[in-house]
Amino acid sequence: MKRDPGDILDRLSIAILKVEKIGEAENKKEEEMFRGYFRELKKDHPEVLYWDEALNFMKLVNSMTWELEWSIREEALDKDIKEITSKELKHIGHDTMFIRRFNILRVQFKNLLNIITDEGVQNVDKDRRGAIAGDGKDVKKKNS
Repeated sequence: MKRDPGDILDRLSIAILKVEKIGEAENKKEEEMFRGYFRELKKDHPEVLYWDEALNFMKLVNSMTWELEWSIREEALDKDIKEITSKELKHIGHDTMFIRRFNILRVQFKNLLNIITDEGVQNVDKDRRGAIAGDGKDVKKKNS
């Protein structure tokens, strides 16, 4: 099965995190499968000298997203909506905005890997207003 380089690094980094945090046999099988794709990718593109660093970067981005999502789960999911305080709601909103920014970074990095290797497709996310995620138009600017 042929996969985009960006997708391989993204999925491998998530699989590694699952093994570290959950550790089920299925997680380990998924990690090994994507490690095989990663080895093929490195062999197919020896001109790219920084594959391990790229994987570490993707893992960092996905780890931050994981932690923020976990924070939201702890803050709200086990509560009735009426029990959530305004301070908790503000924290949830803050974390949600960071998750959005990390996801934009993740997509842009996957796209960069696909451009560098001249493989795969570019992922173009648009918000409900039609702005392309990550192009700066999806972020409201504060007047100085």
